[in-house]
Amino acid sequence: MSTKADNRHLYLRVIERIKEDIRNGIYTEKEKLPSEFELSKILGVSRATLREALRILEEEHVIIRRHGVGTFVHTKPLFLTGIEQLNSVTKMIKQANMIPGTIFLSSQVIMPSEEDINRFRLEHDQELFYLERVRTASGQPIVYCLDKIPIIKANAL
Repeated sequence: MSTKADNRHLYLRVIERIKEDIRNGIYTEKEKLPSEFELSKILGVSRATLREALRILEEEHVIIRRHGVGTFVHTKPLFLTGIEQLNSVTKMIKQANMIPGTIFLSSQVIMPSEEDINRFRLEHDQELFYLERVRTASGQPIVYCLDKIPIIKANAL
């Protein structure tokens, strides 16, 4: 590992190198990484530096560490955006170059619970449309959806 022209902390360079090795296919999904001792020798760093890099990679869900078993490359997530970036499920599926689909499980009109009344600021007699479905990506189930939609009566407009 070249350290001369890079002023970043060593553990940050180790993180980048391991990520690069994963991107380049040197380590593949679910593959066990070399032992800490071997990996520290390969990368030319101390085990303490390597452990800090592995700790961060585990927090980032790049690797999985199993005590007494080893360290493995985590499987790639199907979707790269999380709830912190609000997109429709359909948009997320399309961004992953997959085909969006829906499996409808049930739908009905229901009376709201006290929690629903407070959450949606409903009248006590106002009904909800209840929709239960599974969203799919290229035929594979990925999201279970339970939607409650307030029904607005025409005379309320």
